[in-house]
Amino acid sequence: VSAYSEAFEQIPVFLQTDQLILGLRQQLSPATALAYNEAGVIPPNDNSRDAPDLPPIYFNMVAGFFTILWSELSARGIEIVGSSQYCGCPEIPLWHIPSRQYPGVSMTDWTTGNGNPRYWALKLIIEYFGPGDQIILDYTTNSNSIDDKKMIFSQARITAKTQQRALILVNKSHLAQVVKLEDKD
Repeated sequence: VSAYSEAFEQIPVFLQTDQLILGLRQQLSPATALAYNEAGVIPPNDNSRDAPDLPPIYFNMVAGFFTILWSELSARGIEIVGSSQYCGCPEIPLWHIPSRQYPGVSMTDWTTGNGNPRYWALKLIIEYFGPGDQIILDYTTNSNSIDDKKMIFSQARITAKTQQRALILVNKSHLAQVVKLEDKD
């Protein structure tokens, strides 16, 4: 469970590298579009036969991780952030799948075929957000203490698709959080 919040610590590290890439692009070719692929989390030894089963909460964490990463990158003008893969699974001899197919990066539940939290997070991003969104508030707590009740990422946008206000919230903790929203208009 402690690894749940620790995964989010990697996002600022990646964003520092991204800042260097954006700086180089600005110097050398400002009109060049950037796309990032294979973004997200993969468990250690995910394709190893002796890898442990993933707890269900794992897919909630990676959905939140990708949502934050996409939110931060899209705010910097990165219009394409790809993720792997639609359907992965553990070894399933009954279905003649003799070896693991990276279950930790799957967007579907391999027992039902339904989307898992990674799928639903990506679906919401695609349906409601996109290039041209106006970021009107970008705030995240920096604490990674599992005892801290303020482990929420939030980003408010006016969407280019509908010109409506939208709020992205991600709980970076395995603990339940309470968020109160007030209309200040």
